[in-house]
Amino acid sequence: MGRLLLSLAFLTLAPTLLHAAELPTAGSCERNIVVSPTLTITTQVTWDGESASVITPTQKFPGQVRALRKLDDGFKINIIYYDAVYGESEAVIFHRPLEGRPTYRMATVSFTEHAGKRLIETVFGFEDVNCIVIY
Repeated sequence: MGRLLLSLAFLTLAPTLLHAAELPTAGSCERNIVVSPTLTITTQVTWDGESASVITPTQKFPGQVRALRKLDDGFKINIIYYDAVYGESEAVIFHRPLEGRPTYRMATVSFTEHAGKRLIETVFGFEDVNCIVIY
């Protein structure tokens, strides 16, 4: 009887445990910043394998996945791209389950070089984003 219950518990939990161990292979995240009642600025970050893109209201920038790793019960992905206005930039997306549902936060950072060192130029802070990820 004990083995039967253990087997049933494993079969019930196995898909959850397997999914938790995987990293997404592709995804799309969208950040909407409400500037006024009639103006929302949308930034979309997508990735598939190692390739990525960042889409702003006026341009689309090709990018590349720099890192994708486990983070607690979720993941963290870093996507590098070259923004025509801000230069070398990186989008960072964190996924963490919160109260049993997925949550995502994103920030973008641009860099400059000074005296041979890479320095942060601008930071668009972490905000909630809507994401669809594929495992």
